[in-house]
Amino acid sequence: MWIVKLGGSLNIDPRLPEWLELLVLLGGGRVAVVCGGGVFADEVRRSQAHWRFSDLAAHNMAVLAMAQTTYMAPGLES
Repeated sequence: MWIVKLGGSLNIDPRLPEWLELLVLLGGGRVAVVCGGGVFADEVRRSQAHWRFSDLAAHNMAVLAMAQTTYMAPGLES
C-alpha cells in the first residue's frame, strides 16, 4: 500500500486531476491519498488572524479544510 500526501498547493494546479488519475492507474487500488488544505486552510489562517480564535479551533478548522479538498478530489474526474 502507498500513502501519498498531496500538498494543498496542488489545489490550484491545473494538473491536479492528472496526478489523481496517475495515482489511480499506478496504484491499483492500493493508494491512500492524504490531501492538504490548500486555499481552504489559507482562509482558516486569515480568519484566525482577524478574529483571534484559539489555536485549537484553528487546528480543527484546518483538518476540515483537508476534508474539503478530499471531497473535491473525486469531483475532478474527467
